[in-house]
Amino acid sequence: DAGWGAPRVGTARAALNAGYDVPIRSQAALFDTVLNALPDAIIVGDSTRPVYAGNFVFEAAAPRSWFNSSTGYGTLGYGLPAAIGARLASGNRPVICLIGDGGLQFTLPELASAVEAAVPVIVLLWNNRGYAEIKKYMVERDIEPIGVDIYTPDFLALALGFGCCAASAHTPAVLANELKQAAARRVPTLIEIDEQKWFDHVPGGPA
Repeated sequence: DAGWGAPRVGTARAALNAGYDVPIRSQAALFDTVLNALPDAIIVGDSTRPVYAGNFVFEAAAPRSWFNSSTGYGTLGYGLPAAIGARLASGNRPVICLIGDGGLQFTLPELASAVEAAVPVIVLLWNNRGYAEIKKYMVERDIEPIGVDIYTPDFLALALGFGCCAASAHTPAVLANELKQAAARRVPTLIEIDEQKWFDHVPGGPA
């Protein structure tokens, strides 16, 4: 039977999805929101919590629509310059840089580069005010958290100062609206998502 594979894959995926914890399911809803709002978007990931989750739960709609730096050495700051390059090469497809507050501070001046070169990249900033994933593993291993509660600037003000558009979004409905507006602009847009507020509004994501 040539059709035997699809049902088995579906069963395996359902079993995997049932085993994901609440934060991962909540972050899966983030990807669902992006894909529903901008079906042809390219998502370029940095090393940040939703990207780690996305490597397990996200199924890109087409090839060359999802890549990231969260495997291997997990380079921080890669996402923004890579997304700018992807946007230059993508024609009219929207490109989203999914990055955390820690990672963005590595390459923040690239916002100025995007403005100067008129590259309308969309920066989706996941803000948990520090290196939350690293801190989590330190605490779980009874290691005193050091160097993970970093200073967090006002990213919306910084983005506006660079000449970008900027907004915050903490629910799927607001995020979808902001993404559609950003995709219609000819300048970069930064959309900030507060991690705790997102988890509060999307406590379990899709079941």
